[in-house]
Amino acid sequence: MRNQSPPNLAIESTESWEHFPCGLVETTDGGEIIRSNSFFGNWTGLAPRAMVGRSIHDFVDAGPRDDAHPIRLPQMAFVKRAGLERLPVMVESALGQDGHRYFAITDATPQVAFAIGLQGEHALAQRTQERLELVIAASIAFAGAEAESELAKVLVDTATRAFSAEHAVVYLEGDPGRFQIAAGSSPFASPGATEVLTTVPSMLGEVVKVSGIEEARSLSALLGSSFEHDGVHAMISAPLKQSGEPLGALAVFFKHPRRFDEQASPLADALASQATRAIANLRLRAQLHHAAIHDGVTGLPNRRNLEEHLESLIPRDHESTAIVFIDMDGFKAINDQLGHHSGDDLLREVGCRLRRAVREDDHVSRFGGDEFVVVCDVKDQHSALDVAERIRHEVGLPYDGIPDRLRPTASIGLVLSDAANDGEVDQLLRAADQAMYRAKLSGGNKVVIGNNLAHRF
Repeated sequence: MRNQSPPNLAIESTESWEHFPCGLVETTDGGEIIRSNSFFGNWTGLAPRAMVGRSIHDFVDAGPRDDAHPIRLPQMAFVKRAGLERLPVMVESALGQDGHRYFAITDATPQVAFAIGLQGEHALAQRTQERLELVIAASIAFAGAEAESELAKVLVDTATRAFSAEHAVVYLEGDPGRFQIAAGSSPFASPGATEVLTTVPSMLGEVVKVSGIEEARSLSALLGSSFEHDGVHAMISAPLKQSGEPLGALAVFFKHPRRFDEQASPLADALASQATRAIANLRLRAQLHHAAIHDGVTGLPNRRNLEEHLESLIPRDHESTAIVFIDMDGFKAINDQLGHHSGDDLLREVGCRLRRAVREDDHVSRFGGDEFVVVCDVKDQHSALDVAERIRHEVGLPYDGIPDRLRPTASIGLVLSDAANDGEVDQLLRAADQAMYRAKLSGGNKVVIGNNLAHRF
């Protein structure tokens, strides 16, 4: 296979780091800072450039050092601030493929302030201790959650125990502007009550406490009738919001008379705030993972994604797997004469055409440069050729903005793998690449069947 540049896995640029609402730091595995964002710099009082080369332990106090793991994760820590009290933070990190360690550092002041406030109430000492333990346990559980549904269940269970309630429910936004239950159960039979619960707290942007039917009616006639019809006596609800945008809501219900103490609102707000940060971190993590295995120009899976996909398919014990290796004929001329912007537009359009040419479950990836790979299940070699020819035809159709004299075509190499000749992933890709290269050397715009080194057609 010809030498290829490896995919760029440094997905997020330093400039894009400035948009994240938390401190971001990249270090060597030994803790020496490589880069950081201004959000972190505002805490330390130093510009990001001034921190390069210094140890992260100069700025983050996270307990005893461990040379193998500069920061234990996830955990509570403190950012050292020049001339100010230390800032409590939550620190989470991961070791990248490049050997560097990446830190996400979020302000934990609301949780700490809430905990201090609870501890300061002598009259509610026992309840405070129980709630504090629940908040801490929830914080740890939130940090370990791998999915939003898991996180929502933790929030429901914690809120139910913290308030000694009969029902609790978490709503999260599905389609824009529409909320659905992510965990828990609502005591209301009327679907309309759900809409009230997910819009009122989000619009107010604060904790809503309701004790009795009359208070419910003052918020909404529908809510009041739902209280009366379904035997609900009280409710406390808190919005889940990030940067002013609604993510959902937490609602806790009581089927017995309930008056809320002064700590009820801070408790609901603390739980909702922790959950919101955890949801934001999960979504950020998902975005970063998606970016790491997808091409930034076409949005298609990248080479790493392709290799992982092939590893999961091969060996097969049923249908054959076709590896279709596609190289664009004439792409360099388009880049040279029309510019790289037109080249990127062409790559995006080719990606769309490849997806249209195959089935929804087939795997279409950008291998690198002007090369693409399609992986699909086929019955036999004839079926695989039909797929490859369909792809060749689609790629060769006219393109808006590209003159016919520059219209690209496709040189395609085709290799099949099945239980009898599965081979290694690298071997299969190399065989398909070599077949594509033979198609290009023989004039391009054609399909050549390659030899899987474990089997000859």
